[in-house]
Amino acid sequence: MNRYIWLAAVVTAGGGLAVVAFLQAAAAVADPSDTGSDAGFTIGNLAFNDPVGTVLGTQTAGYQSFDPLFSNAPLLALGGDNAIILSLGSQGFTVEDSSGATLGTVATQVNVQDLLSIDSAQFTVTSTDPATGLTATQLAELPADGTVYSITNIGGGFANVYEAVPNAGGTAASKITDTLLTPFGNFAMPTSYDAIAPANPIAPLDALGVTSGATGLSDNAFTIGSTTFDPGSDGLNALSLNAGAIAPLLNLNLGSLSASSTFANPGPMENFAVYSGATDAGSAYTSMNNLDLLGIVNGTQFTVQAINPTGTAVDNALTNSGLDFSNAGFNANDLANALVTVPLGKNFGIPAYAPLDFNGDITGQDVTAQLAHNGFSLGTSGISASDIAGVLNTVSTAGLPVDGTVYSVTDLGGGFENVYQAIPGTGGGAATLSDTFVTPFGNFNVPTSYDATAPMNPGAPFEALGSALSSAGLSDNAFTLDGTTFDPGSTGFSPVYAIIGIAPLLEISGANLLGHPLVTQSGVEMYDSSGADLGTVTFGENVSNIFGIETSQLTVSAVDAATGLTAAQTAELPVDGTVYSVANLGSGWENVYEAIPGSGTTTGATITDTLITPFGNMDLSSLFGSWDATAPLDVGDAVDGVNAGSSAAADAMAGFDLFDPSTWF
Repeated sequence: MNRYIWLAAVVTAGGGLAVVAFLQAAAAVADPSDTGSDAGFTIGNLAFNDPVGTVLGTQTAGYQSFDPLFSNAPLLALGGDNAIILSLGSQGFTVEDSSGATLGTVATQVNVQDLLSIDSAQFTVTSTDPATGLTATQLAELPADGTVYSITNIGGGFANVYEAVPNAGGTAASKITDTLLTPFGNFAMPTSYDAIAPANPIAPLDALGVTSGATGLSDNAFTIGSTTFDPGSDGLNALSLNAGAIAPLLNLNLGSLSASSTFANPGPMENFAVYSGATDAGSAYTSMNNLDLLGIVNGTQFTVQAINPTGTAVDNALTNSGLDFSNAGFNANDLANALVTVPLGKNFGIPAYAPLDFNGDITGQDVTAQLAHNGFSLGTSGISASDIAGVLNTVSTAGLPVDGTVYSVTDLGGGFENVYQAIPGTGGGAATLSDTFVTPFGNFNVPTSYDATAPMNPGAPFEALGSALSSAGLSDNAFTLDGTTFDPGSTGFSPVYAIIGIAPLLEISGANLLGHPLVTQSGVEMYDSSGADLGTVTFGENVSNIFGIETSQLTVSAVDAATGLTAAQTAELPVDGTVYSVANLGSGWENVYEAIPGSGTTTGATITDTLITPFGNMDLSSLFGSWDATAPLDVGDAVDGVNAGSSAAADAMAGFDLFDPSTWF
């Protein structure tokens, strides 16, 4: 059952720019065509039965299903009922204890993941409603708000069940258990992965240490190259915008969103004091990303969005500028403080306002906005905002990082860290890249071409396919899929910037917010195998680069057919919702996935998957045929058959045969 609502989100950025985005929100619950089970599951002494999905205040029996927030079939899909900043619903259960007594009901927030056809669901308890007449013992059995249950259904009777119980303050876990269910019995898995504690982006950075000779640094300061960054004694803010969480596998977090549909410049949400050697150079305002992988790999990436010299440097420039402060009622120092003071209060990951960026192009309008934010007025001083801007553009920013510089630190534990840096080139030139592997035995330079400052090209994996047509009218960017040739034109696909990135491990872009693609490519020409023009198509885009493997998923969102098509040509037009996903594995190896939506409510999608190799093509449709990228993610797929309350896991191992691999998954 789909429910639609039009949402209008207004984001106010620096300079008073208002960006209005209308999103068609679609959430699905308990669709009869879903493949997941509507049965409950058991964890420990508690049974979670009678699932009820609530969306926009409407309850429906069964599990929720979601259009993915991000998808690259058949590799990875992420979704949930809290799409970064918008919470649309919850998943409810009736809770029973081991004796069968009903303890009450719980409401949970759900995250869902499909990784190579392995389904996972994470439930975070948001509220409980105890049944009447409970004893004190029974009341204590109800899960506390904030409790996290995460189930990964590997298949064939194998599943991983994780549970984290919050401490009294709800700020971290007081108890963590992880159980591997197998047909041969259940096994406790040691883990310190805390799904309750907020993401801590300072942890990987702290491990770097400090080599600066500066005095007065906080314990959170760290050095990369010759630059030392200090967030202050309070450290960094916890990152509250979650792009995917499945304990104990994965946790992806970002600190702020962009007002741009291409995600080029997410708002700065952290301010670092910057030192060049022992010299105070000023401040850098940055956006933050964080990754926790298996509780072992912890990575933080921060990108410089604005730079400020020291207040003293600005004060000196204003004092020596020739501006007349005699009738102003304020002096150069007062003005300097108002120009470089920026409280980064946030709402839904959007900063209160953007700081002045001393990159040489400050305008009078920028100065006016900055002074207004700090309640400072030039009044009748006779000093204009344009005059001030002219002075500010002369202030030296020596020792400060260049705007757009990306720093990414991945802590592998045991004294092993990867430190990546990308400095944007000037005038469109190539970025300066460095990657250092830090070990207890010494540091090693790692050659890399991974440029985290560059946008991603959604068409890159498809271009490697080549075009089956040799028409002179086609651009070099044309490619052929299933007999149809698509041509985005000589300029190719519009570039997109990453929503979240931890260089050089991964970049992800092109999210779908509640079923609506935020990044699209329109006007892509289509031709049949004879070269006849079929019209144009609009694609929704999901793009990723994971460990250097570029993957792009294009989903048909609109088709504009050419006039005068024959019936046969019309039949060749792609159906709305058709998914093409290509992973470029390099050296002539590519995986090409296609899913064509079925007609009606009972017909499944037609799915093909082909591995292209230098030695010939291999049909992998039987392997990935169950991955339907046209269908929503279903919570029931992850919990189907899971019973972590049975030591023998009898329900889970039904049908398993050790000597028959077809029954393993």
